[in-house]
Amino acid sequence: GPAVIQTKSRLNSLADLKGQKIRVPGGVGSLVGKALGVTAVKLPAPKVYEALSSGVADGIFMPMETQKSFRLKEVVPFVT
Repeated sequence: GPAVIQTKSRLNSLADLKGQKIRVPGGVGSLVGKALGVTAVKLPAPKVYEALSSGVADGIFMPMETQKSFRLKEVVPFVT
């Protein structure tokens, strides 16, 4: 499904993503992250919760239906 951006802090614009550590998928997701100026963090989905809760990543690009199954709203409450 379509991906959303979920972050630890509120985004007022896409420019707020610049320099943030964001878990990105491969392919198009990586290209989008690069265009937005994020620091790409690549890890398998099962490691995402730990990475977000420990500060390895500040946010994630992932389909909403996948995020729900990983309980990510607990660690990255803001959805864009």
